Amino acid sequence: MELQTLSSPLHKKELVVRLTDERDLFFLYTLRLGEEDFQSLKTQQGLLVDFAAFPQKFIDLLEMCIREEHKEMPNQGSYTNERTTGMLNVIETNPFKHLTHLSLKFIPGTDSDVKKYLADCLKQLKDTNALLQQRLEHTDTDLNQRLQQTQETLSSKTIELDNHKAEWSARLNEMSAKHKNEMATEKEKMLQMQSNFQQKQERDRKDLEQAHMKIVKQLESRLYEFEGSNKDLTDRKYKAESSIRELKSKLSSLEEEHLRAKQELQSLRKQNTTLDSEYHEQEKLINQMRTKLAVLEQEMKDKENLIAKSSDLLGSEQDQKRKYEEELDGRVREKQRLENKVKAMSEELMKGNEIIKKLQGEIKTYHAKIKLRNQIATEQEKLLGDKDHELEKLRQDLATTKNTLKTTDDENKKLSENLETTIKKLEESKQLLKTNENVINWLNKQINETQMTHQRLGTFEMPGATSKFRPTGNAVVCRIINILINRSMYLD
Repeated sequence: MELQTLSSPLHKKELVVRLTDERDLFFLYTLRLGEEDFQSLKTQQGLLVDFAAFPQKFIDLLEMCIREEHKEMPNQGSYTNERTTGMLNVIETNPFKHLTHLSLKFIPGTDSDVKKYLADCLKQLKDTNALLQQRLEHTDTDLNQRLQQTQETLSSKTIELDNHKAEWSARLNEMSAKHKNEMATEKEKMLQMQSNFQQKQERDRKDLEQAHMKIVKQLESRLYEFEGSNKDLTDRKYKAESSIRELKSKLSSLEEEHLRAKQELQSLRKQNTTLDSEYHEQEKLINQMRTKLAVLEQEMKDKENLIAKSSDLLGSEQDQKRKYEEELDGRVREKQRLENKVKAMSEELMKGNEIIKKLQGEIKTYHAKIKLRNQIATEQEKLLGDKDHELEKLRQDLATTKNTLKTTDDENKKLSENLETTIKKLEESKQLLKTNENVINWLNKQINETQMTHQRLGTFEMPGATSKFRPTGNAVVCRIINILINRSMYLD
């Protein structure tokens, strides 16, 4: 349907309506309706529309017929073909009757009209084909340029990603090396370098996080741009889908590369999270090392206190040893005095000397044990100097020293018991000496008296004896000494 303006012989407008069929190219019916003809048609069929509005209303009426084609009571259009003319009737069917809204006469096209119509169609198709080819070439060049740009951007992005990966790996290696060196130096200078090391770590971590966040934001923005461009490309691909089937494979490859880039970004984010977790684990390890150092220092203090206590005990034991030695010196002096007083009690004193020799041997063994204790104390001091390497050995040595201290305490107790027994024996020997002195004095008196009686009487008779003898004072003294020795042996 089209409006034509005719200038010859008169200037007027004419509506040309053609009925065609795409399946039958030779089917052609035309209607030429001028303004005068429309006025007669308007009066005949009672139309309420002007000539200017008639084409649009006619189109609306035909669209209504198409919409109501499948209804029970549709507005239908009928077409009757006669030999010379064809009638197009727009009929509304209702329950009462068939109402014809419009009836138009169409004239079948002649051969020249059909040829002209076909030529116009062919020209129009050529024009549309040329336009479509131009559009296709334009879109093809545009898409190729965009594909090249996207490939270049993708290659640059992959290079940037590789560079970032290399930088990250180098930074990680550098950070690990720095961390190892700092851990090695931190064992010696933990208290001094702790605050500086933490500040450096926090600064490096903040810088790395900021740089990483910037990189991630840039990559996300570029990803959003790529997604927008990808959407535009897909939209244009759907519009020009009939003409760019060959470019589907390239676009799919681009989408795959885009997905790979996303996956690589996700892997980088995961690596960042793993780096953060490793950093937190390293901080935990540092805290654990600090606690271990505090525990070791506390153990060292406890061991120093134990060693101080053991040294105090050794000092007290040395003081006791000196006291014992002084007491032994006094005992020796008393022994010498007793030997000067009682030379006759030599055998008994020999036994006392043997006892004293035994005590001296025990004292010598005690001195040897004290030397061993001093050696153990020196070894413990040396072991305390090597506290970082031999803490476990120190525990074992401390256990052994405890055992030795217990044994020495037991030995000290035994020695004190032995000393008490020896003191008791010495007291008993003193008492015996006193009693012996008393007996000797009495015997001397008796001997003097007997000698005085001998001088007077001249003989000494034993009662109940047949023989007579004259005993001397020495024989009597020897008998008395034998009696006293037997008595002391009985007491021992």
